[in-house]
Amino acid sequence: MTESPERPQSPEPEPRAPDPHGRATVDSALRLVKGYTEAERPEIVAQLHKLDPLLEGYTAEQVDLALDRKDAEHRVQTVTLVLSIAGEPELVAHAEDADPLRALHIARDELDSQLRTRKNKREQRIRDPHRR
Repeated sequence: MTESPERPQSPEPEPRAPDPHGRATVDSALRLVKGYTEAERPEIVAQLHKLDPLLEGYTAEQVDLALDRKDAEHRVQTVTLVLSIAGEPELVAHAEDADPLRALHIARDELDSQLRTRKNKREQRIRDPHRR
């Protein structure tokens, strides 16, 4: 009986250190505060990638994205995303749901909406500086 060769396993991706001169991404900005482990980080980054295009106008050094999950042992999970961008007010998105992944998506979409609103207002001020 011949043994079939084992499939080579792909190595785990190396965690990327933020490049202070590079563009901000969820991966470079994400800080897991409470309720998540580093082992969950790749999946969380994948779930939050929708925010990347909105962060690319900033450098990695300017952006901090904190993720916190409370009540992990309870039926309803509370997820909070706090986005800090140097020189701008913090944006905070909360979500509660029995499904922690759904709560993360709700918070992500709320933060996405807040970022788009901020970006649209900034662009409007640039286009028409006399309009308030």
